[in-house]
Amino acid sequence: MTSGFGEAPLASLRAPHRGGEVVIDAASVAAKAAFLALIAKRLSLPEYFGANWDALEECLADACLVADAPLTLVLRHAAILPAADRATFREIAAAMPPGRLTLTIEEA
Repeated sequence: MTSGFGEAPLASLRAPHRGGEVVIDAASVAAKAAFLALIAKRLSLPEYFGANWDALEECLADACLVADAPLTLVLRHAAILPAADRATFREIAAAMPPGRLTLTIEEA
């Protein structure tokens, strides 16, 4: 079975992250682009990650579905990020498959 584009069988796709806890420390980022780059790095998102909210939602959903265990994201120093970006990140996390992702946000 292929992914629909004829490249690789779906069975060959692996989880960017295998589950468990991942800490994302936003202490050194204040802009959306830097935040998305940090998330991509910490979760080992694929090279085709588009560095936008829609791409994050899609890649994170894929990671949650194929990970060996549920994923827990801990976002530290979240207060540094603009409120709209924090809200969007919360919305994306809430849209993940039930029981596959837990988000903890630490403002300070």
